[in-house]
Amino acid sequence: IPTQGLLELGKVGTYGANKYGLFNYSKGHKSSQLVSACLRHLIGEEGNPGYQMGSDYDKESGLLHLSHLAFTVLMLIQQHHDGTIDDDRPKRIKHD
Repeated sequence: IPTQGLLELGKVGTYGANKYGLFNYSKGHKSSQLVSACLRHLIGEEGNPGYQMGSDYDKESGLLHLSHLAFTVLMLIQQHHDGTIDDDRPKRIKHD
C-alpha cells in the first residue's frame, strides 16, 4: 500500500474525527450520502470544484480531494462488509 496515500488518509480521518466525532466513519450511513460525497470530491459542487474540474484541494478542509474520495470509498467498503450501510441504491436486478 502506498505510504503517502496512507498518510493522506490519516489526515482525512483526523479531520473527520474532529468534525463528526471519533469513529463516525464506522457508523451506518446511507449509501447515497457516501456516493454523493465521492462525487463532490471527484466533480465538485458550486463554489468548490472537485478534482476532475482542476482543483487538487478541498476548500473547507484544505486536504486533497483524492484523499477525501479514497477515505469515503473505504467507508463504503467497510460498512458494506460490516452490514452497517443503509443501502438506499435504486433496486436493480442483481447479477451476483
